Amino acid sequence: MYSHDLIITTFNSDDYIKNIIKVIEKNYYIFTHFFIIDDHSIKSFFLKLKKEIKTFKKVSLLRNSNNFGVSFARNRGINLSKSKYISFLDPDDYFHPQKAKIVT
Repeated sequence: MYSHDLIITTFNSDDYIKNIIKVIEKNYYIFTHFFIIDDHSIKSFFLKLKKEIKTFKKVSLLRNSNNFGVSFARNRGINLSKSKYISFLDPDDYFHPQKAKIVT
């Protein structure tokens, strides 16, 4: 099986934290690593997200020093990834249950 990372970008995505957690839980053993790149959300959102993901060892949460935009956040995740394949997820996107298996 090939290495495959998932990069999730966030910005004040409080309404979608449950979606992010659900995607991680359902695909935890398919993806090699999860990178959540927060584009300088308000501190309360970032801390809430940090608390929600603390039990997942394969998840890295990073916060940009300023709001640079989604492309910058994705590129930051790409630079951190060591996997052969990379997928992206915006917090409000639907993630088909079979997507990770099909792509990998």
